Amino acid sequence: MHRHRVGALLGIAWAACAGLAAKHAQAHEARLETGYVQYGAALTAELLASAGAICPSDATVPCVIGSGGGLAVRAGYRFHAPFYVGGAYEFSKQDAHKSIYLAILQQMRSEARYFLPVNGSYIPFIGAGAGVVGYGSEWSLQTVGATAFLGIGMEIELSRTSVMTFFLCYRPIVLTTWKDSARLERPTGLLSMVGLEIALEQREAVYRPTDR
Repeated sequence: MHRHRVGALLGIAWAACAGLAAKHAQAHEARLETGYVQYGAALTAELLASAGAICPSDATVPCVIGSGGGLAVRAGYRFHAPFYVGGAYEFSKQDAHKSIYLAILQQMRSEARYFLPVNGSYIPFIGAGAGVVGYGSEWSLQTVGATAFLGIGMEIELSRTSVMTFFLCYRPIVLTTWKDSARLERPTGLLSMVGLEIALEQREAVYRPTDR
């Protein structure tokens, strides 16, 4: 008799656990089926790896662009599939070695992320994109050009609506010929930058599935 009671209790417990697991799976599936508008801001660093023809190694004048840091804002759409697409604007104060007063690098980029199929609150992703850039003194555009980037990152879920992201990328930048503030002509050249980013982003559901 005692064995029958134990078996009955185990059966009830098993049924309860199975029901909870099924409900959790349905909720998880519903969340995956929801698209999000995702937006936020980031602290950024643009670290110069190579200045190319813009600042050749045998130049007798200071390099017109170096490493720096700044801020970025972005907004985009997070699909229920493992993709994010959006746009970003970034400005950063670069070290111009006194060749330019308050040297500002501005970027407008289209961006995409592919999230790796990993369950949990820590989700790695691959990021890529391209855009246009401008560089000059005190927000002026003394030269313009183009950029692209490719990198890896990590998204950490803080809550259902908030995430933190870390991103590391390689960013080549082409700048066209221009004259700097000292009236020195700078040739067209390819910069090699390493980009670092720490961001806080919010997610707003576009629609919410009905309860099942």
